[in-house]
Amino acid sequence: MRPVRRKPTRLIHFAIFLLAVCTSVCVGNRIAFCLRFVSGRSGIARVPRIATNAMSTPAARSSESALLFMSVGADAEEKNLHYSLQSQRADLKRQLLEAADEFKRMQEAMDRILNSESENDSGIGNKRVEKGYVFRLVRKIFRKILRNDQKKIEARKNREKKMRRILGSEAFGTIKLEVGELGNTTIALAEKLSELNPSAVPTLGWKGYAGDPSNCKLGGRWKLRFTTAADATFTESPKRGTVSTSQEVDPAAGTLTNVVDFERGKLKGFRVIVAGEAVSDNEIDLTFRKVEIYRESRFPRAFGKITFPIPARLLRAVNRYLSGGKSSSRGPYFQLKYLDDDLRMHKTGEGNWFIQSRLE
Repeated sequence: MRPVRRKPTRLIHFAIFLLAVCTSVCVGNRIAFCLRFVSGRSGIARVPRIATNAMSTPAARSSESALLFMSVGADAEEKNLHYSLQSQRADLKRQLLEAADEFKRMQEAMDRILNSESENDSGIGNKRVEKGYVFRLVRKIFRKILRNDQKKIEARKNREKKMRRILGSEAFGTIKLEVGELGNTTIALAEKLSELNPSAVPTLGWKGYAGDPSNCKLGGRWKLRFTTAADATFTESPKRGTVSTSQEVDPAAGTLTNVVDFERGKLKGFRVIVAGEAVSDNEIDLTFRKVEIYRESRFPRAFGKITFPIPARLLRAVNRYLSGGKSSSRGPYFQLKYLDDDLRMHKTGEGNWFIQSRLE
């Protein structure tokens, strides 16, 4: 009878045990390295190097693996949300600027018709009209300070009557309807985009408001792309030629300068300097300071630049006194609806929208 050979069970068990220990050590070191890498990339606190003996237990390995997967998942979800918001903003901005440009073209076409008819009616009186342009400009600013809405309504009605006489009631109604639809579409897109405003505090840095002026995104030169204000646009005319407009914003000084330059004529252009004071995270109160007129003159140093100081606060005080305190104590202001690196939108206290893009 042959003797029974015993299997080396102890030796096999010991080898399996050594293999398991080595595997757990390698896996633990690899997980610790991944955790340190992920924490460094995502900005969370760094995970210290995990001891080998702590990672050798199954409970520790499962806990650290779950933490790793949660960190990676949260980081990926945050990136996806960021890219989705960027895509929505870019798409809305594209649609908004296209609608604004189309509205501007339609508005310029209507203004050209009005200007041509006015020139045919006035004839020789154009020279007088051109010379009185500066005074009409100052008068408009005074009306804006006093916020005389009734005069604006009457001026709009007179404008519409004149348009009907030129085009006829049916043609006028068609063009006015198209401009109205384009304007409403542009405003609707602006309101949607304002809900995705990337600037939590648009007035940040304005004259030191909640930060340094160097961090204020409002600074720089801006070009008007769309507005519902009738007195904020300038059309081409035979006397003045093309008109270039822009706005220069200085957050450190707290000023907004409206720049208007004419292609030809004795009147070269003008500057309207407005001081702004941040009263909240998204509102700026405005105070008109002065108007600078630039014109051709035989004595440019003496008469090439004419400055008209504007006592805005005094005018508002007198207006309140004459109205028996019924007029608004607050002057002109605007509320920032959207602000990023190249687009800015705000709405004035009179309810007018302004959309501006940054100039290089």
